[in-house]
Amino acid sequence: MNDLRLKKDSAAIDAGQPLANFSDGFAGKGPDLGAYELGAELPHYGPRPEAAPAKK
Repeated sequence: MNDLRLKKDSAAIDAGQPLANFSDGFAGKGPDLGAYELGAELPHYGPRPEAAPAKK
């Protein structure tokens, strides 16, 4: 799988134009121009492992 995150010194950080109801939730002065917002948790696609039952 390719790593599509921006590098910490990228000029694309905070370089986007905020768009209501589209780029909400960005960190910094504006949204990043990369595939993912710098520092944000990467999305998980597909099935997730089942959680272990809580111990009593």
